[in-house]
Parts: sequence; C-alpha cells; structure tokens
Amino acid sequence: MRPLSARTLIGLCFVLMVLFIHQQFPRFVERGSELLSNADFSDQLEGWQLSGQDAGSLSFSGAEVLLINNKSENSLTLRQTVVWPENISHLQVSAELRSVDILPGDRSWYLGRLVLARYDQDGHWLNLPHYVADLTGTNPWQGYSTTFSADPRAESTQLILQLPHATGSLWAQNLSLHAAEPNSNYRYGQILAFCLGGGFLVFLLRRSLCREKQLLIRCGLFLTSSAILVGTLMPVHIKSEIKGQAGTFIHEIQAALSTDIAENQDHDFPDFMVSSDKLLHFAGFLIFSVFLCALQLQPFIVIQDVFWFACTTEVLQLFVEGRIPFLNDVLIDVAGGLTGLFCVYFLARIKRNRNLTLNP
Repeated sequence: MRPLSARTLIGLCFVLMVLFIHQQFPRFVERGSELLSNADFSDQLEGWQLSGQDAGSLSFSGAEVLLINNKSENSLTLRQTVVWPENISHLQVSAELRSVDILPGDRSWYLGRLVLARYDQDGHWLNLPHYVADLTGTNPWQGYSTTFSADPRAESTQLILQLPHATGSLWAQNLSLHAAEPNSNYRYGQILAFCLGGGFLVFLLRRSLCREKQLLIRCGLFLTSSAILVGTLMPVHIKSEIKGQAGTFIHEIQAALSTDIAENQDHDFPDFMVSSDKLLHFAGFLIFSVFLCALQLQPFIVIQDVFWFACTTEVLQLFVEGRIPFLNDVLIDVAGGLTGLFCVYFLARIKRNRNLTLNP
C-alpha cells in the first residue's frame, strides 16, 4: 500500500484544524429566543403573508413549506414582518433550502431566494446587505446562515422567501431568526485560520513558483492563483453587488443588440447570468492546472495541487462573511483541473505524433 504523500497528510491536518477552529471560534453567538412567529409552519400561514398566489401555489408538509411559481411574469412571495429588538446589533438568519428546476428571469435577482429586507420610515427598500441564499436549477437540501448588522435608517424588517419572476419549486424548513452578538474571540480564530491557509498554499506551490526558469509561466500561475483566491474569498455583499452590476450590464447589451434584429427574425440571446459561478470555478482551475502542467509537473502532483487548492479556498470560506463552503464547488474545481490536464497532454500527444510523422 502506497503511503500518503506529504501534501495529503498536511492537507488533511489543515482542513481538520480549520474545522476545529471554526467550531471553537464562531463569529456570532445566538442570544435570546426565536424571533419568528410560527417558524415551523405548524399553524401554516399564521403570522406569514403570501402574495402572488395566482402565479403558483404554496403547500405545507410537516415543518416544510413549498413554493411553486408557474408564471415567469409574476412573483410568488412569502414574508413575515419582524421586530428588530432594541439594543441588539445583529440578527442571524438560518434556514435549510432546496430547489427543483428553478429557471431564473432576466435580472440577476430573479431566482429563488431568501432575504432579510429592510425599509425606511417611508416604506422604501434600503440598499443594505440582505441575501441569505439564492438558488437556480435543482439543488439538494442545504443549510444557510447569514448575520446582519443593525442600521439606524431601518424602520421595518421582513424575512422574505420568494420566487420573483422565476419559475420552479422552492422548499424551506427550519427557518430561524435570532438576536446575535459578536464573539470577541472570533478574530483570533480567523487570523489563525488564514495564517494556516496561507502557509499551506505556500507549501503546496513552493516548487512551482520558485523555479529558476519559465518566469512567464510562473507569473501566470501566480496571477491565476491570486484571482481564484480573491473570487472565492470575497465577502458575499461585495460579490452580490458585482454580480448585480455585471448582470444589469449584460442585459443592457442584449437589449441594445436586440434592437438591430429584424422584427420578422427570431433570435434568442443566451442568458449570461453572472450566477455562472460554477463556470468561473471550472475555468479558473482549468487555467490553474494548465500552468502547473506547463511547469512540467507530474500529472499526479498536478491533481493533488488542484484538489488541495480547491479544498483550501472552500474551507477558508467558513471565515468569510456570508460565504458557505460547498462540496460541489470542490468537485467542479477538480473537474476543471482534470480537463486542463487532459487538454495539455492530448495536445502534447498530437504534437509528438506530428513530429514523428515529419521526422520518422
């Protein structure tokens, strides 16, 4: 039996240590009792407000609630107005969600989502961090949790589960809203986790980045690694703002281009939702593995570096505001890395066969 490599042993130790640190140093600590009324839907709609039922349907099964929207021109929304307790600086929202065949609309926020919305004294929406989760397509049950800071402008607060101009099915269970207070020791855990992560990545890529030759390839590897780290460890409110602005820009371009098409022609522009996070994951690690291959590393080493780099970025999201690590993201990252590896060796084989043909 082949012994575990140093990469694997150190990687396992790193992941276990970060998980232990996260358990010992949570960012917020729940305080007080449940703030939602009828959070388990035992009395069905008691305490909740439903709008847009003409667009679809709502049903209950035990502690689960199911929203089904059949018309993309309408929205189906379930909401509850809550009171932000006095002298409480943070509220923590948590829930378990799953989705089936959610087809997003033509705006970046037209999808299945759970948000904590806040309004001013005139009832106007405040542009504050609000996302707990957003879903498209089909997803299994997954837990979500986000903590929100108080804002003096907010006069009213609502927890909203909705399918706005998006068709499909959205389930929710174990909805919870609690007051929360910052954990004074969290910062120490965060610093320790990121120091461990940085040290592990330096160990992982030390030979690739410190070679004497191939300067351009090493620069490309460094820039790609940095871009992956920035994208995966970006706080959720910054990520949501960028996605919203990019999505609006893309749809404006599509609308402008569509005016140049003859009225008697049918033309469907692909909906480049900036929610294509998975595609960015795949592409980033494909490029990452191509640079590793270009440094003439062995395929097994390339696969290990891709896997542990992906694991590092995901597990460190435990210490990034609003981010949640997903096993699916690791699998997509590895798939991108394997694709890059196969592409490089496939092209190398074609080149070798061509040279043999020209110089038998």
